[in-house]
Amino acid sequence: RERAFGLIVGALLLLSHPQWTRAQDSTGTVLGTVRSSGQSLARVRVSAIAIDVVRSEVIADDSGSYRLRLPPGQYTILFRLPGYAPRRVAGVH
Repeated sequence: RERAFGLIVGALLLLSHPQWTRAQDSTGTVLGTVRSSGQSLARVRVSAIAIDVVRSEVIADDSGSYRLRLPPGQYTILFRLPGYAPRRVAGVH
């Protein structure tokens, strides 16, 4: 049985929106923290998808923080946690 989607939606709305920072001209970093009701969500799988291909994937740490290193481009960031409906944030660049 899947948990109510509201908790993960709340987590993503309180997420310090994924930010794009340049590490070098050819790579960048998408980073953020997944939270819900002021509490971090640990072990969330975070994937960066471009043109229907997963370009990078990490597991958020125990404090809910994640960091994806990617080449410049436009991505959909997919958040997944067992027992919760997946959540996508499109247009991250």
